[in-house]
Amino acid sequence: MVEKAIFLIFRSKSAPIRLHFRGADIVGSIVERPSGGFQAKVRLKGQPAQFRTFATKAEARRWIAEVETDMKRGAFQRDRSAGMTMGDAIDAWAAAKRDDLKHFDVEEARINRLKRFVIDLGTKAGGQPLRGRIVDIGVSRLDVDHIESLIDGLEEAEYAGRTIAQYLSIIQRSWAKAMRRPAAMCPTRAAQNRPKIAGHRTRRLQDDEEARLLAASSHDFRAVIRFALGTCARQSEIAGLTWRDVDLNRRIATLRDTKNGEPRTLPLSPEMHDLLVSLEGRDRDTPIFGMTPEAIKRRMIRATARAGISDLHFHDLRHEAISRLFEHTDLTDMEIMSISGHKSVQMLRTYTHLRAGRLVERVGGARRGVS
Repeated sequence: MVEKAIFLIFRSKSAPIRLHFRGADIVGSIVERPSGGFQAKVRLKGQPAQFRTFATKAEARRWIAEVETDMKRGAFQRDRSAGMTMGDAIDAWAAAKRDDLKHFDVEEARINRLKRFVIDLGTKAGGQPLRGRIVDIGVSRLDVDHIESLIDGLEEAEYAGRTIAQYLSIIQRSWAKAMRRPAAMCPTRAAQNRPKIAGHRTRRLQDDEEARLLAASSHDFRAVIRFALGTCARQSEIAGLTWRDVDLNRRIATLRDTKNGEPRTLPLSPEMHDLLVSLEGRDRDTPIFGMTPEAIKRRMIRATARAGISDLHFHDLRHEAISRLFEHTDLTDMEIMSISGHKSVQMLRTYTHLRAGRLVERVGGARRGVS
């Protein structure tokens, strides 16, 4: 008969907190890591020890209780993730999501970059630092220290907080699928140096940046930039636009692959109409601009570098386009929403970073679009 568990708690100024749970042949322990999080361990005589890292002590205790219960009933099975690396887990998650994600090429490019990241893995026997790729770490051995080393490396490389969060999300979801555990139990949640996510970007084109960007772009990408500024379309919507979606006689274009899943009809200004006429002549089912969302992103990075423009993303062109509708037209909020595809005025206003000078003119009685 299994004895009732006994709880022993140790604490000292220099040592981490340790909690031990003892049954007849089962020993469970929890160690509070100096860098944050709680590492749980369960060992049954004749069985390999099982380790997990959790954000809270309560989660660690629940996991130990679950494993001990299974061990006592003889229902315990080793993790299916044994021997699986984080690279294997990410590949398995990506394969399952390939058909679910609208623009998997963007996520795939992000995964490929993640696979190249090298982090600190500890120290060798001689005291030299040990480094390796995060994707080579066993899924069951991934811990908070690995995650914090990854975050530190990304921040040193000047990745934005939102971008770092996207990488952590890939790790978290892949880990959860491989371990068959809630994502909340992933070591990513216990990291003490989690990146700070900035608010909505307010980047606008300044001075001669538009002219410089266009001059630094190839002919085909210049058309993409002009279309983005003239329609408020997202890069994925631009990439998915085909000639079948355009009616030049009625001067409208229908975006079918939108962020919220609902088709949206764009009115084409005379400039946008003429732009599309200049490109006409391709197969009706062929994408007009011939670029994937990821290709558009890469082209933007190269163009801004050639133009000497810093911190300008392709999505900022959408911000710019929507703000210009407020600054230079008499369109109502509802009319602008129908063009931008926003579902509420509150969502729309996160993009409308109106220049103070234009607001002064409006307060003074000037109409929109009248200088």
